[in-house]
Amino acid sequence: MFPSSDWRALPDEVLATIFEQVVAKWEDDQDQDFAVLGQDLKCFNATCRKWRDVALSTPRLWRNIYNADLGEGWHSPGNESPDDSLTLANGLASNIPIDASAAYYPFETCLRRSGAVSLRLYAERACGLRDLLLHLAESSASARVYFIEVRDLFRTLPEFVDDYDFNKTDYLRCPNLRAFVASGLGAALFADLYDMLSCHPGIESLCLKNIWWSWGDMEAREIPLELPKIRDFRISHHQQSCFLKTFEMLRMPHLERLAVAKTFIEASAIPALGAIVIHQSFPLVKEVVVVGLTTRDVTHILSQTPNMETLQIRDGVFDDYDDLFTRLQRRSWDEPTLCPMLQHIVLEKCPVSPPVVVALVQSRLECSRSLSSVAMMVEEWSQWPEEALRHLGALVQVRDFVPTHRSGE
Repeated sequence: MFPSSDWRALPDEVLATIFEQVVAKWEDDQDQDFAVLGQDLKCFNATCRKWRDVALSTPRLWRNIYNADLGEGWHSPGNESPDDSLTLANGLASNIPIDASAAYYPFETCLRRSGAVSLRLYAERACGLRDLLLHLAESSASARVYFIEVRDLFRTLPEFVDDYDFNKTDYLRCPNLRAFVASGLGAALFADLYDMLSCHPGIESLCLKNIWWSWGDMEAREIPLELPKIRDFRISHHQQSCFLKTFEMLRMPHLERLAVAKTFIEASAIPALGAIVIHQSFPLVKEVVVVGLTTRDVTHILSQTPNMETLQIRDGVFDDYDDLFTRLQRRSWDEPTLCPMLQHIVLEKCPVSPPVVVALVQSRLECSRSLSSVAMMVEEWSQWPEEALRHLGALVQVRDFVPTHRSGE
């Protein structure tokens, strides 16, 4: 590790990389000397006050460094004063998963020490979500929050009774909130999530993963809810009935990117043997990402995105995608073509035969709706016959697809 004088000379981008490596090392080897690691992190944090994204500390890491009991809520380790000790809140890289269940300094202290930077807040499991909302609503820092992620919260939000000076219209009171991610929420949170979204019409990105809706509490609410500013919507790991209810609940007329991943299909949910049905169209969507879905469900989603230009299919290992690519070919003169504006296709672990892909590109070229590119992983291109690959390369740009980590999909 670098001495503290060297840490201060490094740019923020380098510090972010080093910090990610430090945390990764600790995750891989939890038997190392935590006293040394703690000192390194303290020196490191002294240099990170200018980072844009701020989050609360990882509790398991601090618990081992300070040998403190992991408690619920907001407290300090030992007798250290928050004003004398540095916390990870000042410099945590924004792309590291955070658990806010035990920020070892008062929440207000973390917000105050973060200065004027924008905030990314994370809440997980043991964190009292009620406490998080109350503290945030009472804090002037709420105006700086632009991203919130909540995970594995199977408890209800505050019971809004006279004991709490907290009105339901004050949910998160973050006027500049632009992105919200929710995963693993219990059924009792369905109405609360609806209310939170209704109070934040400025949200532009919404990600829902493994949400167990309960429809019984929604009678008093106006359905559907209009979310005019959402541009990016991701939904994954839902039961079939929950998927249907989500699209019944939300209207996103200006959506530009739609991602649907690994939806749990309940064969008994609807007469169509669990097929995904969306009763709204997304004319502005330019990119569709589907992960782990059947060709039938992909076809239905594409029928609701008539102006889509980029189609990304991943983990299609449970179905034969030849039928889908056949449907994407140029149709007869009296039959509309599915996704006529399609320009780019990206495939990852998608079982489709080379002749069908070539036929799709050829048919589009013949009807003056030519594709611009087809991308696959290098190892998948290597399985193509040379003649088919050469033929495809003569018709369209052939690119290598490099998978990256995708949060929430």
